[in-house]
Amino acid sequence: MIMDKHFTPEYNKVKFKGDISDLFDRFIENRMLIDFAVDEVLKEAENAFFERIDDETPPLGLWRGEFWGKLIISASRAAKYNGSEKLKQIIKNSTDKIISSADPNGYIGSYKDSELVLPCPLEKGLKLRGWECTWCWNIWCRKYTLWGLLEAYELLKDKNILSAAEKFTNQLIDMLEDLNIPVCETGTFNGVASASILKPVIILYNLTQNKKY
Repeated sequence: MIMDKHFTPEYNKVKFKGDISDLFDRFIENRMLIDFAVDEVLKEAENAFFERIDDETPPLGLWRGEFWGKLIISASRAAKYNGSEKLKQIIKNSTDKIISSADPNGYIGSYKDSELVLPCPLEKGLKLRGWECTWCWNIWCRKYTLWGLLEAYELLKDKNILSAAEKFTNQLIDMLEDLNIPVCETGTFNGVASASILKPVIILYNLTQNKKY
């Protein structure tokens, strides 16, 4: 095995100083900690998993499901940086909430039809959007959900979060195998968007050493 030549320093061992520190602290406060950030922005992202309207005009699919993961990835890293117990609790509450939205098989998503993963056919996209739209962002959204769960787990060390991430990933892998659909044939942009889920799957493998991943 060839060792990496560069290692990213741990977040809690890095500190900004001076004007940059003040700006960064204010950014974390306003984007992650104030009531509007939690009660409006984060809540809207959470609601995507309960409303499941990204596929309300199938076979075209949208991307409301990507935002929770993006917010939690950032918040988890910010909490590692500044050690904020308030931020950790916000992440804990939000992660518990979206895990509660899971189907019995582990699926967490913003699509009612978890199997809607293929690109929207051109003629149907044209009819729905007025141009040859191939949008289907199902697995792209799941990428951020899985990544968010894993960042939250690495911050909080809550085994329930890791268990949910494993069940979530197993459902996706098993579903694609049952449908006989390679991940590179799903989604939009010739599968590139969907295939980016390999990033958090690699993180999950490193955490579990489960060869399924």
